[in-house]
Amino acid sequence: MEKENIKPLLERYLQGNASPSEVELLETWYLDFQGKDDNEIDHAMIEASTNRIWQRLQQSQTKTARLWPRIAVAASLLLAILTAVYFIFRSDHAAIPVVQKYDLPPGKDGATLTLADGRKIPIGEVRSGNIAEESGVRIFKDSVGQLVYEATKQAGDGQAFNILSTASGQQTRLRLPDGSLVFLNAGSSLRYPTHFNGNTKREVSLSGEGYFQVASDRSRPFIVKSQGQQVEVLGTAFNILAYDDRKIRTTLLEGTVAITTGEKKTVLRPGQQALVQDGIISVKEVEAEYEIAWKEGFFLFNGDSLEDIMDRIGKWYDVKVVFADPALKGEKFTGTVSRFEHISKALAILEKTKVASFYLSDRTVTVTRRP
Repeated sequence: MEKENIKPLLERYLQGNASPSEVELLETWYLDFQGKDDNEIDHAMIEASTNRIWQRLQQSQTKTARLWPRIAVAASLLLAILTAVYFIFRSDHAAIPVVQKYDLPPGKDGATLTLADGRKIPIGEVRSGNIAEESGVRIFKDSVGQLVYEATKQAGDGQAFNILSTASGQQTRLRLPDGSLVFLNAGSSLRYPTHFNGNTKREVSLSGEGYFQVASDRSRPFIVKSQGQQVEVLGTAFNILAYDDRKIRTTLLEGTVAITTGEKKTVLRPGQQALVQDGIISVKEVEAEYEIAWKEGFFLFNGDSLEDIMDRIGKWYDVKVVFADPALKGEKFTGTVSRFEHISKALAILEKTKVASFYLSDRTVTVTRRP
């Protein structure tokens, strides 16, 4: 396939408009592209990034194993395609440098655990092994950096609560006492009991963004409360984005969830997303992989506003974002950026749209309109 033919096909693929035959053609091109010594393609970057993706995928549990091959293939293909797009565009147009006084590394695994007695433990600084024991539950960090709660004896009737929180530039993973898994994105917190009593509901509270793989237990519904919204499940996989109460997004990957806000209630099917805004619940069909890309090492944008994109980038790189032209906030973008790159590379990819320019200084990114 000639370079001039690749470009429009790649654009349709990234916008989700490619036909099945075009997707097949792209996959064939990618396999051929992988084996060539093309000085326009940085194979080292592709290999390093895909290796990181696989390391993270291998940490995922078997419950949703059937999802990962599709996500892994799509992620590695997208990464290679976006790398190719970058260099194809570079050959067609002069590179647009991000104006900066210094660069910033990406975020990393880390969190702070607040125990029932008020003690605070920085998880990122703790080696694998036991951390604490509360209410008959052992708390430890496993070999892949995941925080795990494990019953050691019969727990008492009372409940002790812990809080796991991530700062900007941090993410973490947690296995709850019932075996449910939670992935916390940057700037988020989860409040939960150290054990779930008898036949009572399993209830936790989320602020920020979290992905849940809930252990099935029909006798004890699992409830996530967040910013006036309540999500109730028996056993399923879903993502909640709730940094504030203005706009809460819940995306279902498998199973069934019931969402309640005020007196309104709705039930989601896999591949649906509920948006709670101003007390109103609206539901739409979505590509669920876009919503959980953050935990697989990507920013994936599918017609997202620049304001939402920069909010995610700001949390991950721990920077303040200032729009010199407020009208830019509503500009829409589609594409993907690795979360393992330094911020300059992430912003450079956004600049390829020729819509905005970015100035990085003193942990502040200023967004201006391209002349």
